[in-house]
Amino acid sequence: MPRHLPSLPHHALVLVVLLLLAAPRAWAGGGFDDAALVARLLPSVVAIDTTTLPSAEPGKPKPPPVIDHASGFVIDSSGVILTSGHVADGKGAIRVVLQDGTVLAARVLFRAPVDLAMLKVEAGRLLPAVQWGDSDRLRPGDIIQVRPGDGVVAIGNPLGIGISVSAGIVSALGRDIHATPFDDFIQTDAALNKGNSGGPLFNMKGEVIGVATGLITPKGVSGSIGLGLAIPGNDAQFMVDSFNRFGRVRSGWLGAQVAAVTPGIADSLELPQQHGAVVTGVLPGGPAAKAGLQVGDVILRAGSQAVTGPHMLARRFATATVGDSLHLTLLRAATPAAVDVVVGEAPEPAGKAAAPPTIKPRPDLGLSLAPLDAAARRQYGIPATLHGVLVAAVAPDSVAAEHGLAAGDVIARTQWSAVERPEDVEAGIESARGTGRGHVMLAVQGPRRARLLAL
Repeated sequence: MPRHLPSLPHHALVLVVLLLLAAPRAWAGGGFDDAALVARLLPSVVAIDTTTLPSAEPGKPKPPPVIDHASGFVIDSSGVILTSGHVADGKGAIRVVLQDGTVLAARVLFRAPVDLAMLKVEAGRLLPAVQWGDSDRLRPGDIIQVRPGDGVVAIGNPLGIGISVSAGIVSALGRDIHATPFDDFIQTDAALNKGNSGGPLFNMKGEVIGVATGLITPKGVSGSIGLGLAIPGNDAQFMVDSFNRFGRVRSGWLGAQVAAVTPGIADSLELPQQHGAVVTGVLPGGPAAKAGLQVGDVILRAGSQAVTGPHMLARRFATATVGDSLHLTLLRAATPAAVDVVVGEAPEPAGKAAAPPTIKPRPDLGLSLAPLDAAARRQYGIPATLHGVLVAAVAPDSVAAEHGLAAGDVIARTQWSAVERPEDVEAGIESARGTGRGHVMLAVQGPRRARLLAL
């Protein structure tokens, strides 16, 4: 369950989503009706209890154990179980209860960077394992009209009372709650409560297409209000496969910073539509740099998929196979272009620097510009690989201040052109102004990120 949302419960939920394909009986009269399918899937779903022994305060009685409840499902018949990541976070004893009542001790195999974990139990026999489906085929369902869509059945251990079943639909896809840079949750209105976390979402073929991870509720409310979230099955399968091959999650990496195409950026770059992701920075030596990607390039497609924005592009690379080539379709200086990027492996996050002095004013925008010399680099810790023009000062209440420019930023480009001197920036601004356009694009590198600003 995502950690930084107080509205999400601290235990969680378990969903089983059933794809409403050509099976009208499953939703007879507008409600779910397929007990046989549920009976077939139940043996692969497990209840999970975690027991933590809290520390006793001096002079006070020892507090009772704290027992939390969750759910999971068997992904390998040898006894490997997938569940929510928080089940493995600092807990004491973890035990798994199978459908037939068998209680087994579990150990943590792997805690993923997202809210997923793999457990191992020794059952002394083969356990019924699930089959993976394709979560990319999901779409919001419409139960009332009973058209082809995605009906949902939730199976889990709510409040620890035992395995229970509830029904609903896939309410929405691609939910981004800003828990991680790669959020892409499935939303469902199936009744979910604390204790359901970590369970599978199945389609009508009995294939897993999601893993429950949390609830969104108003402050002070801990039960279901019809806003349940699940990690897409394809993301979970990527994590499992990566661990099985490498012992860790091996995420892909573009090696560039990208931003959304705002109306101002679309205007300044003469883009016909406001779509794609615009490159705001290229890291030296990274995959993007090796492929020849440039600041100001607007990426329109990654492989066969249209790029809807920076979030989608980041996810596309994160789940790509490291070492594979990914074809990018883009616009460069308003001209169609393409590059092939060899997907790199995401490194550990690296720190970044800021910027320096000398003054050349740009009073109409509120900018004071200066050369990026050795003294400026020392003062602001700017790496030798970064080139451009220093923002030496920004006037309060100016156009530049309104757009977030600050002393220490480095302007790398105006429009499509790289800049090295303050005069280059001024010339770029005047050139844009001379065309009659309403904005000028500046590629800016700040202390923590690169971005494009349309002034």
